[in-house]
Amino acid sequence: LETITLEEALELFKLPRDLGTFEGTTVSIGTGRFGPYVLHNKKYVSLPKGSDPMSVTLQEAIKLIIEKRQAEVERHLRKSGSRSQEAS
Repeated sequence: LETITLEEALELFKLPRDLGTFEGTTVSIGTGRFGPYVLHNKKYVSLPKGSDPMSVTLQEAIKLIIEKRQAEVERHLRKSGSRSQEAS
């Protein structure tokens, strides 16, 4: 179990916090059971280990959102490719 200072604990009460909008939808930062995350359009993106959720900018959050989308597309394509190879 990790320990945190009073100042760190008080900072966590500032979450979730809105960063702005991307594609007409609010982008916010929060913390949950699995650590800090970005929330956009009902989808969650984990922040990299060591990232401070209080210092993440909108641009950094958008970059993480786009990277996760690309990873999901690639994963879907790999799954589709392996299914079509099994069918042949």
